[in-house]
Amino acid sequence: MHFGRALFTRQLTQQGFVIQKVIERKNSRGDVRLIGLPGDSLLEIYSLTNPKKIRALPMASYKVILDTVRSTALEPIVYFTDLIQVTYTKEQEPYAFQRARRSASTANGSGFQYSLLRTLEASVTVDATGQFWRPHGIRSEGYLLDLGINSG
Repeated sequence: MHFGRALFTRQLTQQGFVIQKVIERKNSRGDVRLIGLPGDSLLEIYSLTNPKKIRALPMASYKVILDTVRSTALEPIVYFTDLIQVTYTKEQEPYAFQRARRSASTANGSGFQYSLLRTLEASVTVDATGQFWRPHGIRSEGYLLDLGINSG
């Protein structure tokens, strides 16, 4: 719900969230690869696991995640194609989750919390409390802490 409230108030970066558009592409063997697209800006954020290391994260604009034609200030409409990666930069993933991720060859050296969002319906709104309506209209994959979104 924290992510939903930050999206509703258009305060993602101030609340520690970074969004990036991600596309799926198949390689010659048919395996799906996820490719992060460049953002509109780069945010420099200190790693949670090594405070001396700065990570540059691409930040997409709100138009990547919100329908800018149909959204209003009181009723943002979430709509995007492909995937959106949500990174939460203010808290580490729990150790057990990091350990499981490491064994799956997807280690996260920064300690940030990552989730992938996929829309399943054309019109999903978010309210001031951070709730998404139609709750099954968006699926979240990855670390799910406090996104307030259905996990598929």
